[in-house]
Amino acid sequence: WHATLTSKDEEWLEQAVKRLLKPGHEGLSKPTGSFELSEEDFIYISQTAKDNNEKIPPHKWVFGGLARNKDGGFNDHELAQILLDATDNQACAYGARGIPAVMKAVEVMGIKTARKWGVCSLNEFRKFVGLKQYESFEEWNPTGDIAKVARDLYQHIDNLELYVGLMCEESKKPGDGAGLCPGYTISRAILADAVCLTRGDRFLTTDLTPFNLTSWGFQDCARDTKNGSMGGMFSKLLFRALPEYYPPGSVYAHFPFVVPPEMEHWLTQMNLHQRYTFNRPPKGPVTPVIPIVSAAGVRSVLQNPTVFKTMHLGSAQHLVDGSFFCFDNDPRHINARNMVGNALNHTGAMDNYAKYYREHTRRLIKLRSFRSGPNRYAVNIVRDVIN
Repeated sequence: WHATLTSKDEEWLEQAVKRLLKPGHEGLSKPTGSFELSEEDFIYISQTAKDNNEKIPPHKWVFGGLARNKDGGFNDHELAQILLDATDNQACAYGARGIPAVMKAVEVMGIKTARKWGVCSLNEFRKFVGLKQYESFEEWNPTGDIAKVARDLYQHIDNLELYVGLMCEESKKPGDGAGLCPGYTISRAILADAVCLTRGDRFLTTDLTPFNLTSWGFQDCARDTKNGSMGGMFSKLLFRALPEYYPPGSVYAHFPFVVPPEMEHWLTQMNLHQRYTFNRPPKGPVTPVIPIVSAAGVRSVLQNPTVFKTMHLGSAQHLVDGSFFCFDNDPRHINARNMVGNALNHTGAMDNYAKYYREHTRRLIKLRSFRSGPNRYAVNIVRDVIN
């Protein structure tokens, strides 16, 4: 995945590495994109980072310049901005010569480790997973002089190492069902890995039952192709964890792994764009929720609709395609709301409601009860009475 790092990711990684280098290191003066990390430097900064973390309890670790709140958590606004920025930043493409220079040490160490372990060649791996073996370097990657350079290094296509072969293989062309576009061998490996992870995960197989999760939990895990994300599940996490920053219908929530302009293009092609919003959610911090715990506080809120506006107004207006007097803040509808309120809460209304539910509850218990033993009756209170 190293070749797909965004320019922002590369910049962030370089800055993170430079903060851990020894003072006076020549790399500190290198501009972004030209800093090559040596193996010795990588080992040094890895050990330094490890030593620094061991001095601090895990629940106090920080990253990305964030600070923890008093309760130990991170600020929702700052986390949301990181995630929103990640959606806005376009990833780079797979392919040879696309890995950032700062990752050079990692690549070299990966190649050396593969040799030490005696890992198979690219063609041996392709044979193992049922793919056609390459017969020439040009078949493997005809782009520019990539094939020539590889031939000069490896002489024969059968000698091409697995790591190098995977990283520099020709990328697939974009098309239906192919948007990620790595090399074909990598895509085959990713697919096999995903299938094996799913089949081997007890939480997605043997434990995925209504008995373990309850009926509600089982349904909550089910894929819903009409959820606005075309069956995607990640939006559910964003809606629940950061609801103030991911409003319903936002492409930032429904399709967080695609840059919004591209998503707008394809949704327009599918004639679905009218269901979504494409603007980035507001950058300003969301005002924290303040609970109202007194009758006087509740009364004050309900009596000041112009100050305390309902959060459901937009949804209600969408349902009725216009104004909705029960929820809106239009002064013209005050009398209408009062009329409805008086009809529901007239003098003695609460006593009548209590009498109704008391009588009907007793009637249903008597009607639905069954003899379960000597001098004993039973009733399914949820199914036959409450529901």
